[in-house]
Amino acid sequence: MQGIIGQDRALDVIRAALTGGRMHHAWIFHGPEGVGKATTAHALAQTLLCHQRREPADASGGATVEPCGTCESCTLIASEGGAHPDLHRIHKELAATSGLRDLRDKKQMNIPVDLLRE
Repeated sequence: MQGIIGQDRALDVIRAALTGGRMHHAWIFHGPEGVGKATTAHALAQTLLCHQRREPADASGGATVEPCGTCESCTLIASEGGAHPDLHRIHKELAATSGLRDLRDKKQMNIPVDLLRE
């Protein structure tokens, strides 16, 4: 998560959860387009799925958690398309290609439960 710029407060919350061993079961990345929500979510996913994550000291002397970038999990996530079997990117635009007609025809203002089930 070292390459993420301008999200210091959000990254502090994520790092505190990672280093404190108190990760929530779900995270919502919300905000205007182009602020780094997807980048931050992807970095968190890579960190959580890494088999050899490391905890170097950051500039303030505290701990931070970073993925190794070289294990099988990191390699799969970094590959084109992020082909890791445990990483599923879900966004409301996926409803347009759903196998369920009701989801395809409805204007999506949020992520419907049926899309998650599918």
